[in-house]
Amino acid sequence: MRDALLGTPSVDFDIEVHRLAPEKLEQLLRRVGRVSSVGKSFGILLMRIGDHQVDFALPRSEKKTGAGHRNFSVTTEPEMGFEIASSRRDFTINSMGLRLPSMELCDPHSGLKDLEERRLRHIGPAFGEDPLRPLRGAQFAARFHLTIAPETLELCSQQDLSELSPERIDEEFRKLLLKPDTPSIGLLAIRQMELLRFFPELNLPEGEFNTLCKLCDGAARERVQLPSSAESLLLMYTALLLPLQAQKRISLVERLTRDRKIIEKAPALAAAGETLLQLEPLSKRTPLAQSERLPWVRRLSLAMSFPMAEALLKAQLFALEIPDEKGVALLHNLAEEAGVLEEPPRPWVQGRDLMQLGMKPSPQMGALVKELFEQQLDGCFSSPEEAMEWARKKIGK
Repeated sequence: MRDALLGTPSVDFDIEVHRLAPEKLEQLLRRVGRVSSVGKSFGILLMRIGDHQVDFALPRSEKKTGAGHRNFSVTTEPEMGFEIASSRRDFTINSMGLRLPSMELCDPHSGLKDLEERRLRHIGPAFGEDPLRPLRGAQFAARFHLTIAPETLELCSQQDLSELSPERIDEEFRKLLLKPDTPSIGLLAIRQMELLRFFPELNLPEGEFNTLCKLCDGAARERVQLPSSAESLLLMYTALLLPLQAQKRISLVERLTRDRKIIEKAPALAAAGETLLQLEPLSKRTPLAQSERLPWVRRLSLAMSFPMAEALLKAQLFALEIPDEKGVALLHNLAEEAGVLEEPPRPWVQGRDLMQLGMKPSPQMGALVKELFEQQLDGCFSSPEEAMEWARKKIGK
């Protein structure tokens, strides 16, 4: 209902069915199509209808049985009214329904008013039973540009996020970084909730935290230019890590995600990405000398693709409120001149080439291949033939 009122397209639909026994509902649905019972223990049956996933749910009550997000006992109560059933929801904006077939709006918790006033407000004290809800609130605030009600902030501040599994933290941060156009709203919400104690790497002085937020907003502007959602997520995590010290980059990314690609690549991309500001004199970074630019851009291309480098440069310039036209044009021209616009350089001389010169496989061979490639990146050779000639002299052939 929330997405419909906001005019936001949705492929998922939730239908709550009252006054019908679970067995009868399942029997009726199976006459229509294939039913997944993966959520049956929670009173939910799933169907795929065309391009849409439809969740058919029975009214239910929940009782917390232990720590964490999943430790609840669920009891389906088909005769429960909508007002009571909807009170188990997290926020008022998520508690609205449309009665069928009359198309009457059911809004017992004033969710429409909160939505119109761009306010995120929890429904009742049961909100505090689920420690995942503050993170959900942060990403909702960011996605829909909402201000969190003071009483909701207060309740969120009392939650213990250490009860959450890494997978749930991963899922909510993925949404926070990928769905909003201004993820800074969500990051600031987590700060307002006083929950950065669970993410100590982000507990920065106000000025540094604001810079981090601007970096993430800048990256969000550019992520659409990347070829896949995986690359977009990698960009967002890299932007989040950029202002941090090396060790904190590693500890934060391991705290936030289970994605091995992100864990392995994002800290390295952040280290390489911060050198991009050497192209922009207005950034107050020591600029690269003319002779250093081509070797630098060759090495940069080994760390990241040109679209990723361009997106990171734009994000950093956005955070510094510096126009990006000159810096991006310079980066493009350097990559083109170095021949790395489409792909990174490959070593001109490899082990098999040295074996043709009579050198046997050994640690010395590996060291020589590495030395040759470093000199190639530095522009010491103008062709593979010149690199081979240098190698021939080096090994005395």
